[in-house]
Amino acid sequence: MKPCDNPFRSCRVDAVEFVSFDHTVEQLYENFCRMDYKAAIVGQHGRGKSTLLRQIAQRLNSDSVPARLIFINDTVPFTSSMQKSFIRDIHPDSVVLVDGIDQLGWFRRHRLLRCLSKKCRGILVVSHGRSKLPTLTECTSSPELLTQLVKTLLSHQSLPMIDNAMIKDIFQRHNGNIRNCLSELYDYYADK
Repeated sequence: MKPCDNPFRSCRVDAVEFVSFDHTVEQLYENFCRMDYKAAIVGQHGRGKSTLLRQIAQRLNSDSVPARLIFINDTVPFTSSMQKSFIRDIHPDSVVLVDGIDQLGWFRRHRLLRCLSKKCRGILVVSHGRSKLPTLTECTSSPELLTQLVKTLLSHQSLPMIDNAMIKDIFQRHNGNIRNCLSELYDYYADK
């Protein structure tokens, strides 16, 4: 199969909306507003935290609330000078959404949150552990969630659905990391 035809190619996976059996994105957005725009999305790797963060950012923008996203990871550092510049230029009506706050050391993370809480309307962070901010939701995964995502990605495709036993096996092999499960399924369908 050509990479552009693979139902698990990154652009298709990235386009899938956040899925939870507990809350809709709209319910989480309303809760975030009730929390005075200050909260954390927590969960282990590959559980949908970044996907939810992006969708809340879109929802904020649709309500004319300026959302400013910061992505921090191993390849995208957030240097001290970048942090100072960002804080200096932030608009007071903005809600700042930080994906990867765990990448910052304790002092820089504490300083960033303290400065932002004084300077802008709200803060939403993605964290692998508890945060000083109240928890909006804890993202989790399950074989049933993976099954639903696989069905979504295979819809409108002339490819066979994989069986539940294989999905459970992939889920267990990756310790519930949905992102890694979907990557393995990309490789699986690449051979078809």
